[in-house]
Amino acid sequence: MTLVYLASAWLTGIALAKAVLPWQVLPLLGLAAFLGLLLWRDNTRVRLGALCVLMLALGASRLLLAVPHFDETTLATYNDIGWVTLEGVVVGEPDEREHYTNLRVWVERLTLPDGTELEVEGLALVKADRYPRHNYGDRVRVEGLLETPPVFEEFSYREYLARQGIHSLIRRAQVTLLAENQASPLLYHLFAFKRYAQSTIARLLPEPQASLLTGILLGVETGIPADLMDDFSATGTTHII
Repeated sequence: MTLVYLASAWLTGIALAKAVLPWQVLPLLGLAAFLGLLLWRDNTRVRLGALCVLMLALGASRLLLAVPHFDETTLATYNDIGWVTLEGVVVGEPDEREHYTNLRVWVERLTLPDGTELEVEGLALVKADRYPRHNYGDRVRVEGLLETPPVFEEFSYREYLARQGIHSLIRRAQVTLLAENQASPLLYHLFAFKRYAQSTIARLLPEPQASLLTGILLGVETGIPADLMDDFSATGTTHII
């Protein structure tokens, strides 16, 4: 039953944080729980109550930390403002599709349509042309329409990206390379080795064997033909790639 009480307290904390509980109360709840555990550690009921209060505070804290907070220094505050220019660093492996490439860019500087320059922070998903190619760690200048990710009738692209910490989107972006290797050197070399391995497989094997091996070994599925992916889905074996 103890686990049930603790789980219920956690869920109650989440519900209260969503409704009425301000974050300023959480340190007081944590302090009360700590004192209860310290002063009445031999009293089973008090100890359980203190643990429940602690779990309630932790559940509320978890929700408050997960909810994004936007201000004038946050990129997403300026969504849908029009044509902007961004400067930032590619902080994720480029996701190459058939006709475009998705770049995750950590934005540091924003130029508004009226020419105002601002220091901001935030992740943007940039949909750029496949060529020229861009790599992890590239510092880039991006021009385009800064948008809020859309919500479709059967799928919320906005929530999908928000779970990855992305709240801004630029489609059909114009991307200019400013500098290279501006992020983690370790990840830069790991991604470079991955690209080398991918090109080596493509050189040694014909298609679709090359794309299949790339998907299995490197997790890159974009080159696998659609009919082959359908066959894997029909046989329930997509987990191997």
